[in-house]
Amino acid sequence: MKVVIPYSGSGTNGAYALWKFLSETDHEVFALHMNVAWRPDDERLHERTQFDKGVAWLKANTRDFDVAYKNCSNRFDFPDIPLRPNFKTMVGISKMSSVWQMAIDHAVEVGADAVATGTSAESTATDRTVVMQKKTFWSSERNPTDIKVFWPCWSMTEAVTEDLWPRVCSEITGRWLQRELLPEGLRNIVMECKCKGETVGCSRCFDFLVHELAEESGAALDERFLKAIHAGKHRDLADPETEMFLNNFKWALAEELGHDVPACFADDSFTQDMNNRAQALYRRVTQAGD
Repeated sequence: MKVVIPYSGSGTNGAYALWKFLSETDHEVFALHMNVAWRPDDERLHERTQFDKGVAWLKANTRDFDVAYKNCSNRFDFPDIPLRPNFKTMVGISKMSSVWQMAIDHAVEVGADAVATGTSAESTATDRTVVMQKKTFWSSERNPTDIKVFWPCWSMTEAVTEDLWPRVCSEITGRWLQRELLPEGLRNIVMECKCKGETVGCSRCFDFLVHELAEESGAALDERFLKAIHAGKHRDLADPETEMFLNNFKWALAEELGHDVPACFADDSFTQDMNNRAQALYRRVTQAGD
C-alpha cells in the first residue's frame, strides 16, 4: 500500500503516525510537509526546521521514504458548526478541512491508496472531525478516487469510517501516551518549542511540562485529561449549554505541582518558576539531540 502522512515536524501526533508506519509496516510512505498560510512566519519556519530534523532522524533510524513540501492556503469558507449537535459553542472547520484536502490531493498525485493523519483522543471532544471528514475524505466530490483515511493512534489496518466513529471515540489513544511511545531521539525533536521556554505562559511548553513532571504514565495522564475535557469514552459528561472545549494544560500543570488554581496565575513567582522549568526542559532536549 502507498500512504501519504502529513507531518508538521513539531506535532506529537504526526510524528507518531509517521514513525508507526515506517517502523511497523513495509508500505511505501510519502511524508507531506505543509507550509500553512494562516500561521505566523516564525511558527512556519520552526515547523519546517523540525520537519527536516525529524525526517533526518527517521531516515537514519527506520528506513527511506519520500518527502514533499507544499504550500497550504485556506481553500474553503464553510460556516462554523456546533461542537456537537445541539451544543451552543461553535467551532470552525475550514482551515483543517483545507489541510486534509491537500493530503487527499497529494495522495492522488503520487498514486497513494490512503492518508494516515496524526490525531489523538482530544479531538473526540467535538464532532467537527466527523463533519470535516464528511466534507473531504468521505465526499465523493472531493475524494473521487476514494482515498482511505487511517488514524495510527487507533488502527494501522482499519480505515476510519463514519459508522465507526462511536467505537473510535472509545478506543483512540491520547497525545501523552503517543509521545511516551516515541523513541527518545524523535521525542526530543517534537519537544523543541519555538519559544525555547522563554515565552511567559506558552501553552506548548506547559503541555511538555505536564508530561515531564507528572508521576503518572502517559496513558494515565490521557485518561485524566480526557475526562476533564469530556472526550474519548467520557463524551457523555459534556453539557451542551456550557461546553467550551478547553484543553487547559496550564491549569493541569499547576494542579500537578500542588498549586491553587486559578489563584496561582496571579503570582509572579509561579510564572517565573514555570518559565525556568520550561527553559531547563528545552536545554535538555536540545542537548540530547546534539
